[in-house]
Amino acid sequence: MKAIIQARMGSSRLPGKVMMDIAGKPLLAHVVERVNEVVDLIVATTENSREIIKFCRDNGIEYFIGSENDVLDRYYQCAKKYELDDVIRVTADNPLIEPEMIRDLIRFYREGHYDWVANCRLKVTYPVGNDAEIFTFEALEKAWCTTTDSYDSECVTSFIYQHPELFKLGVMESKEDMSHLRWTVDTQEDLERVREIYEELRVSPGIHTRAS
Repeated sequence: MKAIIQARMGSSRLPGKVMMDIAGKPLLAHVVERVNEVVDLIVATTENSREIIKFCRDNGIEYFIGSENDVLDRYYQCAKKYELDDVIRVTADNPLIEPEMIRDLIRFYREGHYDWVANCRLKVTYPVGNDAEIFTFEALEKAWCTTTDSYDSECVTSFIYQHPELFKLGVMESKEDMSHLRWTVDTQEDLERVREIYEELRVSPGIHTRAS
């Protein structure tokens, strides 16, 4: 099982955000480091994202170049190339994603023999930005072969979780509802908030991001 981190330089609200500095490193570096604590990964990027490609090359990170706008196709072609049976989906704008959450989600996925699981989408109890999805290659391929909806092409897994009659779906819930917390980076305000959190972690390493 590998994680595919989708990353590109284009962003309607905050262009280039995945390479912006947080605590002396690009945002993407934090995502890679946290995910890599649990599983190997591939960065699925685009031809126009030259800074991301250079970052991957300079740091020995596997990467795949795919469609700019058809993210479903980018995932499918990447998973097919690397012959993945199961895929962990992570987005590159979540620099506070917790390795322990990923471990829990993998365990939840395997124990339930699901086609798709997430701790987001259908029900949100984790902080926004501490989320991931796991799905089988067969489910991904069925979505890729079947859908003609541009929304599905952009959102990757929407076809899967909107068709419970076709797939066995699972949602992992947190013991405590922390959905009011926002850890993702979509705007400049988000970026400044995450920078402040990383500064707190640097000054006081004992602080855990699970705290509200």
